[in-house]
Amino acid sequence: MFIVSNSKFVRSYEMLKKLFVLVVLSIVPIASSAQDTYDPNTNQLYIPYVNVGTASYAGVTISVGNVIEVKGGLAKFGADSFDPITNQLAIPKVNVNGLIYTNVKITIDQVLGVTAQLNSTSLWNPNLEARWDGSSLEGVIDACKNRSLRWIAPIFADVNRDGVDDFLLPISCYQGIDPAPNEKHNRQIVSAWKLFCSNSQKKFYDCTQEKFGTMSLNVSDSASGGGNPYVHVAEKPFDINGDGFPDFWYALNRDDGRPGFDFNNSDDFKLLTKFCGPQGQDNWEWDCTRKSIQSVLLSRSNGTYKVATLPWGATNTQAIIMLPNKQGTYDAFSFNYGRWKAARLEKEEFIDVSSEYASYKNVDLFGYVSPYVRSF
Repeated sequence: MFIVSNSKFVRSYEMLKKLFVLVVLSIVPIASSAQDTYDPNTNQLYIPYVNVGTASYAGVTISVGNVIEVKGGLAKFGADSFDPITNQLAIPKVNVNGLIYTNVKITIDQVLGVTAQLNSTSLWNPNLEARWDGSSLEGVIDACKNRSLRWIAPIFADVNRDGVDDFLLPISCYQGIDPAPNEKHNRQIVSAWKLFCSNSQKKFYDCTQEKFGTMSLNVSDSASGGGNPYVHVAEKPFDINGDGFPDFWYALNRDDGRPGFDFNNSDDFKLLTKFCGPQGQDNWEWDCTRKSIQSVLLSRSNGTYKVATLPWGATNTQAIIMLPNKQGTYDAFSFNYGRWKAARLEKEEFIDVSSEYASYKNVDLFGYVSPYVRSF
């Protein structure tokens, strides 16, 4: 709802509200790291980034002329775009007194200030993009030639400490033939993660061999079934062993949408016994088809990394957090379907300290509050 008061364009607050209702403009706030901000009291619009032809500008302040249209809907991706010929500014998203409007087009009355003109390489340039398709990346790994999946999203951290985030690309490679729809199975996953590092030209290259000494990372014991990372509930990587490099931890499981088992169904019971052995006291602990060996990517003082296995055996883990301890290191606390677990970092290995945590009177309240401790 722009409240514009100048010689070129005068429209009341209430009239604009009615206009925006007519064009079905959404007023539900939408999360964004970069959006315009309009001040109705001054008729000024602040623009974080705007493209004008081949040039780009940051921190631009203008006074608004006419509101041409407000389409609403899902905001277009990218910065504002200004056409000098028509004097029209296309705005993907604008905040007006806490209300968010999307896909707005206005004219500019006057440019009041510009913080900086940006170098063309400082913004996203599709001509500089790097592509790693399946045939050139996981396709050359034997375990991934049948069925592979790049899982959810990369994990970002500055591994080489050059001020630019590097990223881990989790890749899961499914073994054996594809199960039939709704078929209950215990399909094995081999992880083949890749690490990409930035270089002095601000481009990325595959540095997996350089940092880990292997073409790809198998982060979970494949013999136990392997696993996928729950990166959407992972903590941001930080240094847990005091060598100045970020370390990585994540929950691994095979809770990937595969059909579940009914413990009271005789056919399911037999099949689960075949996969996992005799039934235990806890059905969540018994079902091995979603379990994975847990690990941490632990840095060394020379900037290389190792895969450090957590000492509990396979678990259906939903989240892992790092807790500082009295020894000056960190304890990994695992939120599972089944009993929680804890392990302490000592030098380059983790030792099981679950029995120590069991002595804390509120540990069960903490450990069972929710398996999703980060995002939910």
